[in-house]
Amino acid sequence: MKKLILILLFVPLVSFAQETDLIVNELMFKAEKEIENNNYSEAIKDLSQAIKLKPSSYKAYYLRGYSLGQLNNPNHLKILSDLNKFLNNSKEFSDELKGYVYYLKGISNTNLDDIKTARNDLKSSIDYYPEFAASYRFRAGINFEHFWDLGYKIHKKYYKAAKSLSALNSMLGYDIISDCEKSLELEPDNAYAYYIMGRFKERLALSLSDKSKWNIPRGWGCNDLKQGAILGNKNSRQWYEESFCN
Repeated sequence: MKKLILILLFVPLVSFAQETDLIVNELMFKAEKEIENNNYSEAIKDLSQAIKLKPSSYKAYYLRGYSLGQLNNPNHLKILSDLNKFLNNSKEFSDELKGYVYYLKGISNTNLDDIKTARNDLKSSIDYYPEFAASYRFRAGINFEHFWDLGYKIHKKYYKAAKSLSALNSMLGYDIISDCEKSLELEPDNAYAYYIMGRFKERLALSLSDKSKWNIPRGWGCNDLKQGAILGNKNSRQWYEESFCN
């Protein structure tokens, strides 16, 4: 008799869990279709409902974090909360997906001006997903902004102290050219990578008092800026036309 009662009690619990899983799967399927159609607000609603019904739906956190990032004026703290929740429970997911999620984290932390954390995110992205060109490109971009913000006087100080380009990279803590080249190896027609590489080379060529020491020719970045312009990057065209390239 006791055994029969236990069986009768267990069946409804199993049925309820199965029903919940079905609802969550339907919500996830619907949300993925909404994301494909750029209906991010609707996707967020469905994903939030899926998480409420089943908090262990870790893919839903990733999808919601991604969708939040597509909105106007995204809340990057909420995005990071969702992405971290996914990464902390991501053993069953592919390294490529983990790498992409770290890339998304790098974007959000950059928008929050936490560049140090963003660099760590992008390093993790590359470690997990070394064939993802955007991580190299984005890292090159934020490092170029940092380099530019150092200012001309700091550049001159670094150039004077460094005996080679590799030594300069060691002093800076990053290698912009290498990241751009790797990005272009993976995506040869990316105009932005050519732009960043051209601008960085141009700054070096203009600022170095002894170019022969590093074997840097005049117009070192011109070919990169020209290629970026050919591929449609307006900034590349502007800098190519207004710099010493012409």
